[in-house]
Amino acid sequence: MKKFTTVFILLVLCAVGVAVWFSPFAEFDAKVYRDNVAVSSVDGICYAEDACVRYDTDGDENRMYAILKKLRADVVFTAAAGDVFIVYAYSDRVCGRCKTADGKTYNVMAAYRNGNISVGAPTLQGSY
Repeated sequence: MKKFTTVFILLVLCAVGVAVWFSPFAEFDAKVYRDNVAVSSVDGICYAEDACVRYDTDGDENRMYAILKKLRADVVFTAAAGDVFIVYAYSDRVCGRCKTADGKTYNVMAAYRNGNISVGAPTLQGSY
């Protein structure tokens, strides 16, 4: 019985470790958005596959790129709209897929403006 309990505990710890490793927003205070409104927190390591997740923080463009690096997101293309700098990226760790008009696939959007950073997956909902 002790061996079974030990093995069970090890399996649970491994499962949690794997989930944390593969959950891209586990270390961020991310929110789930529906129709451009925050409806809940990600609350740990799991979120629905069809959810739009968003994380807001302060910092500069270097911090924004550091967050994208933690998500293992590769930049697909960038754009600017007024004083907002937007990065479209792709990460195999993030659920969902979006396509641009010319067929490029992305699932992470990051926006930077005046020291404010917003990162969303698969799209960035809410104002930024």
